[in-house]
Amino acid sequence: MIIDRSMFSAEDTKKIEEMYKAKYVCTTCLKDSRGWFNSPVSIFYSEKKHPEGSNYFGLYYNGFNELMMVDGISATEPFHAIKLENGDIIFSRYRHDYYRHGDVAVDGGRDYLETQGEGFREEVTLQIVKDELIEKDIQ
Repeated sequence: MIIDRSMFSAEDTKKIEEMYKAKYVCTTCLKDSRGWFNSPVSIFYSEKKHPEGSNYFGLYYNGFNELMMVDGISATEPFHAIKLENGDIIFSRYRHDYYRHGDVAVDGGRDYLETQGEGFREEVTLQIVKDELIEKDIQ
């Protein structure tokens, strides 16, 4: 199971999905011309395209704690995560998002992958495909 840490409660996520006729995918970060943002962005998929052209939009809070919407297409790029011995998959949402799950921790977001602790089995690749986050099969 992929462990996702959303910015929104389940109730708020449902309201957003209904309002935009969209499906929540995951919380990660987005890229601009300077690199990956250092803050979480909740990614949603909609059959209706965002004004900038993709079916993905992201919601995030700016420095003034205002909720902002942005095109979320860059979130579909693959990224690294770790699979634990129990089968759970954990990932860091953005640079310096240190996350501990049991005896294992992960950090680095999409900029780098750093792990700590005992109990992880392997590094894996995750990718957003349409409206879900999946473990990508590397061949």
